Amino acid sequence: MVLFTWIAAIPLTVALTLLYRRARIVAYVCGAVLAPITVFGALIGGLFGPIGIVAYPLVFSAPAWIALGITALIQRGRTNARPAESV
Repeated sequence: MVLFTWIAAIPLTVALTLLYRRARIVAYVCGAVLAPITVFGALIGGLFGPIGIVAYPLVFSAPAWIALGITALIQRGRTNARPAESV
């Protein structure tokens, strides 16, 4: 049972690790909110067997992946800005 719960935490861990490199405060907030929800999801998913243990945390880690995508788009927009032209 512990093995399946540990595997279920991998998507959230990867998302938070990548998010931490881009926006630390957002990573902390996502981790504080989503980690307990992911653990609860794995416990509820346990009622449905190993597939439920993995499926619930995958769904609950989606907001962290969305936040990672948004921060990537924001930072990409900042780095692609044109430099000021000299006259």
